[in-house]
Amino acid sequence: MTPLDGQTKALLGKLASYLAGRPGKDEQALGLKLREVVKSGQATEGRFTVADLNIVQRNINTQEFMAQVMGDIAHGKPSPATPGADAEAARAQAQADRLKEYRAAVAKVM
Repeated sequence: MTPLDGQTKALLGKLASYLAGRPGKDEQALGLKLREVVKSGQATEGRFTVADLNIVQRNINTQEFMAQVMGDIAHGKPSPATPGADAEAARAQAQADRLKEYRAAVAKVM
């Protein structure tokens, strides 16, 4: 079992809520599994399947999830873009950085 750090738990918790609210029993079931992992704070090897990972990847790449990520960025961590950078480029960089964080969090448990 691998303990999860605070940021990983926060990202996985948001992903779990997103999936639990999606139509489709597979997405909802995976959302519940992720919530259990977040609640326990431990990642157990073999708990998730390749199909689970495919569901996560398919949902992370939707416009709806991207909108959620942009909302997170607007309310949270500032962009690492350099001062004076074009606003659109800064938003794109922040979005790419946050998606990398979500993917890294998922990689810790799947």
